[in-house]
Amino acid sequence: GRGNVMMGFSYADRGIILGKDREFVRDGWLDPGTISAGVQALGTSKLVGYLPIAGNMPTAGWGAALYRIDQNGNVFDEENPLDPAHPYTGPIGYDSGFKITPDGNLTYFNKDINYLQLPLTRYSIFGSGRVSLTDNTEFYMDLRYSENQVLAIGAQQQFFNIWDILMPYNPLYDDPDSPQFGQAPAGVAQHPVPAGLADLLNSRPTPDAPWNFEQSMHYLPPYQTLTTSNVYQVSGGLRGEFGSGFTDDWTWDLYYSHGKSTINAQQLEGFTYLPRAQQIFEADQYGKGFSGGYPISVIASCQSGIPVFNEDGSINDSSYVSQDCADYMTLRMNSITTLEQNVFEANMQGSTFELPAGMLKFAAGAGYREEEFLFNPDTGFNANQEFPNVVGNIALPTAVKGNTDVSELYAELLIPVVKDLPLIKSLTLEPGYRYSDYSIAEEVDTHKVMADWKVTDWVRLRGGVQRANRAPNIAELFTPTGASTLDFPAPDACGSWAQGPGWGNKPENPNRYNVQVLCQYLMVRGGAPDPFPLYVPGASADNWAYNVFGQNWYFPWSLGITGGNPNLKSETADTQTLGIVIDSPFSAPAVKNMRLSIDYYKIEVEGAIGVPGHNTIYQQCMDPQYNPLIGSAPGTYTGAELAAGNPYCALINREYIGDGMNDWGADRNYQATYVNQGGLFSEGYDVQIDWSSDFSDMGLDSVPGRVGVNMLVSFLEEYAVAPFPKAQFVDYTGTVTNSSFDYRTLTTFTYSNGGFSGGLRWMHLPKLDPAPGSASDVRGVNSYDLFDLFARYLISDSIELRGGINNLFYAKPEPIGGSSTNNNLGSFINSHDIIGRRFYLAAKVWF
Repeated sequence: GRGNVMMGFSYADRGIILGKDREFVRDGWLDPGTISAGVQALGTSKLVGYLPIAGNMPTAGWGAALYRIDQNGNVFDEENPLDPAHPYTGPIGYDSGFKITPDGNLTYFNKDINYLQLPLTRYSIFGSGRVSLTDNTEFYMDLRYSENQVLAIGAQQQFFNIWDILMPYNPLYDDPDSPQFGQAPAGVAQHPVPAGLADLLNSRPTPDAPWNFEQSMHYLPPYQTLTTSNVYQVSGGLRGEFGSGFTDDWTWDLYYSHGKSTINAQQLEGFTYLPRAQQIFEADQYGKGFSGGYPISVIASCQSGIPVFNEDGSINDSSYVSQDCADYMTLRMNSITTLEQNVFEANMQGSTFELPAGMLKFAAGAGYREEEFLFNPDTGFNANQEFPNVVGNIALPTAVKGNTDVSELYAELLIPVVKDLPLIKSLTLEPGYRYSDYSIAEEVDTHKVMADWKVTDWVRLRGGVQRANRAPNIAELFTPTGASTLDFPAPDACGSWAQGPGWGNKPENPNRYNVQVLCQYLMVRGGAPDPFPLYVPGASADNWAYNVFGQNWYFPWSLGITGGNPNLKSETADTQTLGIVIDSPFSAPAVKNMRLSIDYYKIEVEGAIGVPGHNTIYQQCMDPQYNPLIGSAPGTYTGAELAAGNPYCALINREYIGDGMNDWGADRNYQATYVNQGGLFSEGYDVQIDWSSDFSDMGLDSVPGRVGVNMLVSFLEEYAVAPFPKAQFVDYTGTVTNSSFDYRTLTTFTYSNGGFSGGLRWMHLPKLDPAPGSASDVRGVNSYDLFDLFARYLISDSIELRGGINNLFYAKPEPIGGSSTNNNLGSFINSHDIIGRRFYLAAKVWF
């Protein structure tokens, strides 16, 4: 039989964009009134830290919880770098990366690993073909394959917290002021330190005990994970027509599809294995010339050693280590994820019989879909081990396997009701019904009734009602626990921070005592002793302010531990729409090509599936607006009873290990798992205006070409979310939450003449208010305008050139969340362009 085959191939290569190459990021770093803008804790810098341990505290110190040694070898208090008695004496400024913020903190910004865009390489190939088997039947097949490679690059890892290095120290040979400095006998490792640090170490009750060493691994590459995704899909089937007679326009389609996605996450760099690092540091001169391991087949060496301190005790500011050091310390791992899908479907459609207003048409079908998910983490990146030995990885996954399937039936009708009546040129209804039987959820019925009413030749009304259902997808059900996201800003509501929320542990909160009772319970639940003397409601809790590092400086970040939820239920949406389309009623050439459409919508979603953020989880747990027990008389309920008042309290994790380093009950992380939220309500309307005309039709005969305008305006009347079932809806309209703009416009001006066409596209986004519950001095986001220029030229019947300039006027993203104490320059929302002005040029050739 007759047939044809079509094939195609595509390739894309995207490069890196660093924050330092964009002005708005540099503005945030250089602005003295901005605290954050990519700023990290000092632990991400080269500065060595010494964390004293309870039971062996230095008596020569000045009460700092964490000492730092600056580039000149001077010891200073990380919490008070401007202390005139013990100041930070190192460099300040953009080139050094160090900055004194308005609140007096010393912060660090590594401009060389601040990425706005990560590299991506993509290959894809597709082919499709069909062949006629009979006059009414054909066989068809589609083949698709793609490979994506994305290199994710993160911060440089650091030794801190439970991943501190226990650094050996001998006052006789490691103190520069000791007469025997550097004269250790053979076989005794030396670890020289600056004199100021030696004074602190020597003043401990046990001066020759190891000390807790903290520092970034600035000499190793940052986190690098190369994710390679291979996806293929094969689908094919038979389709055709039933034949003559009653079914002469009936068509049918039977097909099968099989697809598989394989994702290999290669953790290339930045995953340091703590026992090996400890082994190198314990060796002489911080591992210089280290060798070890089993002599036959295992390589364990570090020729250069680790750049910490030089042999004379001075600062070693180098960022070089020999490759054998990096290879020995780093675990290079692979984790594999696979997803397979099989789909069977049978569909048919056609006309049935003639009604007074037209032909009654139908469509019906049945389908079956099954999916299987499998995740196998590397043995080094797996929760089945006695200690998280890969530095910085606190949320390790386990292997996950899951599968789902669904069987479905559907039917739709197109019913011509009436036609050719006064004010009713035609009226059609489109009812539909679908039945779905999910293996992981309940049986579901969905339905719709849509209507199309043509009032006159130039006025048409449209609308309908629809009940839709979305079952949780396989990723929402089975994503392995372990991946983490960094949430910012994430103030700890249990702390007495000035920057904390008003419903948290603050003097002005009338429910402060109950919040403290709940926080103490969460800390005890996380491992703290009961009672926890460091956090006593109405007493020590009033001044409790610790971050996850055990420090007293404000740290507005928290880790979200992502993961699937096999207990998810389907979400249900009820939608109502009503619209009008008005074509130009005029015949004059200049105005006949006009159209106006206005469409209203109202969407109510019950049980919406989503991932709550840090602030949502804490507010749901501790704000009496969502947890009414918090608003009761102080002390009425226990912490356990208060936590039971809101399901989000179960998602909070506090830090207490009892090892002398993590004994504060600080904000550790939260479970960023998929949950069925209470609901979502969205209401608004979309307006579209189109017009085009030749200049000659407007009386401008001397001007060649044609102009046009297309304008889209979306108005959001209300966007509200109930975070859990039976909770009150919170209105986010016009706020930064979900970028819920009151309105937004997209206007396109075009011009064409012969083989040339071009235009200007203008996107306008209005200002956004801060999220509900924000402090009174927090600002939202200013309005934003973006312009794109584009053009196309047809050189011949077979060659076309096109190009353009995106972000023509280099509009910089507006900052989000500034306040009276922090301009927060360098921050942005995803709706704003962070890449900047860019050009493109393309050609199309027909053969």
